[in-house]
Amino acid sequence: VFDRVSIPIWRAEGPAAPAPMPADVASNEHVADGRVFVLVLDALHISPSNVISVRRYARRFIEEHVGPSDLVAVLSPGAVEAATQDFTGDKARLVAAADSFTGGKLRSATLELEEERRAAVVTGIVLHGGKDPSDDERAYRARSLSDVLEGAAGHLARVERRRKALLLFSEGTDYNVLDLMGEVQRHASDVMHAMDRAVGALMLVFTLFFGRLARIPSAGAPYPRGEAE
Repeated sequence: VFDRVSIPIWRAEGPAAPAPMPADVASNEHVADGRVFVLVLDALHISPSNVISVRRYARRFIEEHVGPSDLVAVLSPGAVEAATQDFTGDKARLVAAADSFTGGKLRSATLELEEERRAAVVTGIVLHGGKDPSDDERAYRARSLSDVLEGAAGHLARVERRRKALLLFSEGTDYNVLDLMGEVQRHASDVMHAMDRAVGALMLVFTLFFGRLARIPSAGAPYPRGEAE
């Protein structure tokens, strides 16, 4: 059960001023007034066709909702190294990380199985025994995302004197955790346990899940409402 959590929103007002040069020494002044955000851009489960959407959402959040006293990190499991940025208040670095994001989601198990079924009609050979051809890789990706979320949530839970939130940009893991008998996918139990651990850790922080990336609001439209997962 998730309770509604209110996090004060900071919005830029008026024309944007030139970005200040990053300071060499961080100040502790007003530390309790700032918030801590972790943006997780899930390259493991975002298709290339949605990469531009993810970049735009992340950039909008950074530019419009991150205040002067906030600290933000960008994690992009499965993407290039440049798409990850450690905690900083420098919006230019955060935007650069978001703009470097790339997605490499696997084709769905349904599509791959259908393709093999059609090939079997022609060749008479049933590959992979009728099971998900990418089962091992699909399970590995689901567990990897769960591990990242569990680790990030655990880190945020230890942060004191600051409000904090984790924002997950993802299309969701493509794994049937109900297939416990292994009819199509053989790692349902392992994936389900990994996801359970991540969900348990995420209950300690306020989490936004942007799963319907295809619905892009026009400029000036309200930011999409997250779904707690």
